Amino acid sequence: MDYILSPLRPTQLDLKKLLVLIVVSIVVGLSFGAVYLQVSKLINPVWLAAATFHTVLAAGVLFFLWQQKQLTTSFSVFSSGALSGKLLYSPSLVIVVGLAFALVISSFAGGTVASMVDWPTQLAFVLWIPIIEELVFRAGIGASLQRYAPGVWGIWFSALIFAWVHTAPTLSGLLNGQMGLPLGPFFLGLICEYLRVAGGSLVPAIIFHMVCNSTVVVFSLFDARWMDWLSWLYS
Repeated sequence: MDYILSPLRPTQLDLKKLLVLIVVSIVVGLSFGAVYLQVSKLINPVWLAAATFHTVLAAGVLFFLWQQKQLTTSFSVFSSGALSGKLLYSPSLVIVVGLAFALVISSFAGGTVASMVDWPTQLAFVLWIPIIEELVFRAGIGASLQRYAPGVWGIWFSALIFAWVHTAPTLSGLLNGQMGLPLGPFFLGLICEYLRVAGGSLVPAIIFHMVCNSTVVVFSLFDARWMDWLSWLYS
């Protein structure tokens, strides 16, 4: 049990550190939101603008990992951290089993198969976006936060930033109290950050991210009602 909880070890967090983490989270979130807005003037839709920006950042993270000779470790299939490789992939297996169970329910509840699918967009969400977002938010932002606040606080604030930027935050919105936190991206960020910290590799987090994103594609294809039933995760 200790090796499972070790990445979540509580770190002493004084008021100064807490304020720094809050300020950094706000600055990073607003900076990402501002860039999304500017890039979206050139590239539409907004998700594609964000993904393009993340791709540029991901290239920078890859270059940094290469310089630090951390590429092999960062993309190792097997764990170099506290948890064994098999355990690191168990969250992905849980989602796959849950997805299969949902489709079985749909088969008895009159699910319908979609006739038209935007495959380039769907494949981007399943293959491209998880890789670049894990590089940016886990190997980049998350790793930086872990150096400043190791353990649970680094994981928490990394997930907070990850979820908040998904709302394309603005300063005016923040000043008006519009700081919604989508639960789906927040939970995704928590689990992916934990997997990276526990295993020392991005691969389990990327796989989990891909599996979670693929649920949108599968539900869209076979029974879109699940998107409404699980709207608290997808909105």
